[in-house]
Amino acid sequence: MVDIATRVYNHHWKIDPIVRSLIDTDFYKLLMCQSVFRNRPDTQVTFSLINRSTHIPLADLVDEGELRAQLDHIRTLRLKRGESTWLRGNTFYGKRQMFRPDFMEWFENLSLPPYHLERVGDQYELTFEGSWPEVMMWEVPALAVLMELRARAVLHRMGKFELQVLYAQAMTKLWAKVETLRGVPGLKLADFGTRRRHSFMWQDWAVQAMTEGLGEAFVGTSNCLIAKQRDLEAIGTNAHELPMVYAALAVGDEALRQAPYDVLADWHEEHEGNLRIILPDTYGTGGFLKNAPDWLAGWTGIRVDSGDPEEWANFAIDWWRARGEDPTQKMVIFSDGLDVDKIVELQGKFAGRCKPSFGWGTLLTNDFRGLVEDDALAPFSLVC
Repeated sequence: MVDIATRVYNHHWKIDPIVRSLIDTDFYKLLMCQSVFRNRPDTQVTFSLINRSTHIPLADLVDEGELRAQLDHIRTLRLKRGESTWLRGNTFYGKRQMFRPDFMEWFENLSLPPYHLERVGDQYELTFEGSWPEVMMWEVPALAVLMELRARAVLHRMGKFELQVLYAQAMTKLWAKVETLRGVPGLKLADFGTRRRHSFMWQDWAVQAMTEGLGEAFVGTSNCLIAKQRDLEAIGTNAHELPMVYAALAVGDEALRQAPYDVLADWHEEHEGNLRIILPDTYGTGGFLKNAPDWLAGWTGIRVDSGDPEEWANFAIDWWRARGEDPTQKMVIFSDGLDVDKIVELQGKFAGRCKPSFGWGTLLTNDFRGLVEDDALAPFSLVC
């Protein structure tokens, strides 16, 4: 097993890049990219990173030259032969050849487009422009780079023994969570923590800890590279990006109202089974479900990613019942701001009423709260 503290102490981007592969990204991003490649390949977009935790002065903490070096490194990455073979030949969600040959040929030749970086006050403005399929592949690695560079800036001030103690404390903290979750009957949980992770090495360690500690209750990881390396299921469906861009492209009020459902109609044509998961909260869960076409009630489940998770899970259960569906056969994936206590609580409340599952993100792969002075490694909110 990697000695994380020693590797951190010896960090240098040329020998330990933050993003080391084009598949060091979330599985849902590849599924969505294929959908966009099929349905909206020529759409031009602009994506920007936003630090919602403005009390974290990223431009003061992270050296611009180091940030550029990491971003430039990502632009040199190409899909490797073994990665292409894994994507082309593996079974995902029970389906072989999930990724079509034309998409794979495009992906094998992809290099990420240029970026624009500017310092504005104590923050960075990082922007990507170009065709939607290319630009969207920047999101997860760009978030991961800024999260980890901020962590490295803090860790750089620490000595080797301080780092050993820090990571021992973090490992103990995470393992205590694993031990709590071990006793939860019927638990199904996946790692959703790539985009706001402490580091790639820490995410990899966390996934290994979950694999050993939880056994079959740990169903996989959203990180494609870790899934490949650790022979785990790659987990993920779709995200808010699709309805947001479809809405931006809509012409007229009726097209705007229809845009979120157009996304899922396209998705319906491409996927089945456990990939048919509704994400209803982009513009409000209540309104989305009340106006949803009846065929959506036949989908496998729903992901609850904002608001009061208990309220919206109950809302979904009532919505299914009103449309003649059996909620006990429906999956509800909770994925917003989870930690152990909330996971245990929600599992207890919804087991037997539906099929609860959990996508555990930031507080799985980046819970260093309270471990350094001034809580300088506490996770923060960075979005694209």
